Amino acid sequence: MKKLIFAAFAVLLIGADAFAQFEIRPMVGLNFGNVQEEPDGVTTSAKAGYQFGGHILIGEKFHFYPGITYGQQVVEYVDDAGDVSIDQTIAGVEIPLFVGYRFIDPETENLLNFRVFAGPSMTFHTKTEYSESFVDDAVDWKSMAWAARVGAGIDIAFLFVDLGYEIGLTDVHDVDEALDSFSDTKHNSFVINAGIKIRL
Repeated sequence: MKKLIFAAFAVLLIGADAFAQFEIRPMVGLNFGNVQEEPDGVTTSAKAGYQFGGHILIGEKFHFYPGITYGQQVVEYVDDAGDVSIDQTIAGVEIPLFVGYRFIDPETENLLNFRVFAGPSMTFHTKTEYSESFVDDAVDWKSMAWAARVGAGIDIAFLFVDLGYEIGLTDVHDVDEALDSFSDTKHNSFVINAGIKIRL
């Protein structure tokens, strides 16, 4: 997995070097993720997660917006009686491959801009667990998951903020049939990032 991540990062840098104008965008942020389908007899809720890393913006109005980040998501499962609470924690390296559009030409205005972006992302899991061992022992965690994200951003001088909504495309694990409450594990997430932009 490490070799694949390093190779992907190298491709991003090589691709950026092929363009006369590109930006490096280090950032940090928060996420709030939940499973797509709440199981019967259980209430799920998002706990605050985090991510940090960076993107490379390649191009002008139309642009390529790949990146690499490390982050963690936590979903809480509580039975309807309120007797049992279990946290699902997933952490890993995410490689988003977005395309975007800036509404203002950055060659004519570099102090303020508005953007939209969308695309797929893949996450390579480095930590996967449930807080209760009887659940954790019954699932077969997957090494990676796919998702798709749509979002919008604003650039102000050297700062930027991105807001996005991510839709899980694959489950994060398989599960024993006896644990039906944990069978649908595709994640949807609200993501907010903030950082600085360095134009080269």
